Amino acid sequence: MRRALLAIALFATTTTAQELLDYSLGGYAQFMHSTWAPERQEEWTTWSEMKNRLDFAWYPTDALALRVGSRNRFEWGGLIQDTPNYVDLVTRDDGYVDLDYEFSSDRNHAFYGNVDRLFVEYWADDFVATLGRQRVNWSFNLTWTPNDIFNSYSIFDFDYVERPGCDAVSAVYYTGVASSFHAAAKIDGDEKTTVAAMYRWNAFEYDFQVLGGTMRDDYVGGGAWSGVIGEAGFNGEATYFGPKDDFLEGAVVFSAGANYAFENSLSIRGAYLFNSGGSTRNASRGSFMEMGNVSAKTPTLARHSIYAEAALRPHPLVRVVASGVFNPNDGSRYFSPTVEYLPTENLDVALLAQIFQGDARTEFGDYGTLAFARFRYHF
Repeated sequence: MRRALLAIALFATTTTAQELLDYSLGGYAQFMHSTWAPERQEEWTTWSEMKNRLDFAWYPTDALALRVGSRNRFEWGGLIQDTPNYVDLVTRDDGYVDLDYEFSSDRNHAFYGNVDRLFVEYWADDFVATLGRQRVNWSFNLTWTPNDIFNSYSIFDFDYVERPGCDAVSAVYYTGVASSFHAAAKIDGDEKTTVAAMYRWNAFEYDFQVLGGTMRDDYVGGGAWSGVIGEAGFNGEATYFGPKDDFLEGAVVFSAGANYAFENSLSIRGAYLFNSGGSTRNASRGSFMEMGNVSAKTPTLARHSIYAEAALRPHPLVRVVASGVFNPNDGSRYFSPTVEYLPTENLDVALLAQIFQGDARTEFGDYGTLAFARFRYHF
């Protein structure tokens, strides 16, 4: 896999556009330093990371595209030293094909990467088909996404804007200007399948969708909407997950949100999540390293969650964001302030913190505080 990625990169940079018909190669390189102050512990942990991303696309014909996206990371410092089997944890590929790889590692460093996009895309008139590792995004919501049954993500993973992909085949047929039929099938590393179809349309100036199928060991059915109330955006989605061996003993996951932008560049957003299978008591995942272990069925372990965010641009080159999550059942909370500075078109600098608070064994009570300084250059 490493040889294949290197060959693609060299091929793209040494071959003319005429020879390739059409291609693109982009990505970014970044440095990030992190500090973690664990809850109820005196010692802090620091570590650093160098990361690059490559996104390559080749268009051999007007109806065909090959896309490859990969991340490579070199990390060193206290987190690697203090976490047994660190590389095994961070190179745990959930796909049917293991596209994570390790260059080298020891107690002091970890050098590894993964391919999260590797697919062929074909389109003809109103039809598009995709085969390979891809992102199948069926969600309207901006925070929690119960309709995202193929490849969910954690809202706390701020440094992964591309979001994970899955090994799947998918197809879209556009039946009108604002209507389409979608179908997809995925297989994961446990050889479990997710197969579903979805129809999307527009009515009363709202976008709607309904979906049905299976996700691993559950039958699923759900829907979503997206529109406006006055000048505020309003969206929501819900999915029922019914076990194949006892369909009526399932769980409903529902999320709704709203957003509004003021004329002075201030924007606000809020969201609510209900999970009928979630806990009304303490909802801890037990480990800091398990925070990203989420799915559409279990976006959190809590019965209720409330999200709020405010963003402001006090200067054209500066963006300030404050966001937070509150668990009303166990009383734990999360708060994240962020300052972004964009001195040039290709460079951005960010300072941010993730502050987890609450009693022991509550959803956010065992993690403490993390702080990050990130420098990223896009090319």
